[in-house]
Amino acid sequence: MMIAALICSNITFSGCSKDDDDLKTSVVTSIDGQVTGGTANIARVWLVSEYGRIGNPLEGAYTHSTTTLKFDLPETVPASHLSSVEYFVDEGFKVSNKSANISFVEIEGRTSTGSYLGDFFYVNQRREIVAMLVYADADVNITGSYSEREDGYTWRENCRVSLKKGWNWVYHSEEESGRTYTFTLSTENPGNMTWVFMNDYPF
Repeated sequence: MMIAALICSNITFSGCSKDDDDLKTSVVTSIDGQVTGGTANIARVWLVSEYGRIGNPLEGAYTHSTTTLKFDLPETVPASHLSSVEYFVDEGFKVSNKSANISFVEIEGRTSTGSYLGDFFYVNQRREIVAMLVYADADVNITGSYSEREDGYTWRENCRVSLKKGWNWVYHSEEESGRTYTFTLSTENPGNMTWVFMNDYPF
């Protein structure tokens, strides 16, 4: 599932209300955390882009006896798993480096024979925010905001993302207030994040 494409593509965004200089970053080089909802059947962990598995399956990355997910992320991602940053955003976005390439990567739990069991999600405690793992081959900022009203409903999208070369967390949130729906992508860590294992998206 490419949630970023769902939120950030096919929409015309206009400008941003704040300067790029105050954008926060959320760089990550390894995964290490306690997991809720895991199963003893998880024997391998796969890193998966929209183009397929990246590298070899990770043996022993998840330990069910201690409910621990722990492994180092690869230093680079093959070009075959990357897409232009412009693939994920509409022309109305402000993109600081249009030559950058990125990949949204999921962390899957698999059996010893490779059967899919579910995904490891990094979420806040109320499961209102999901962190998406993104690899970038160059630094790039993506900012924009948009609002439209249709059939009595207001839809708002906000994107304040600052990716550094390497691995990053991008935090996706959705908020509903009456007839107003707000979707946000940000690289500012909201805090109180935890790991869960599920076979469906948290919200």
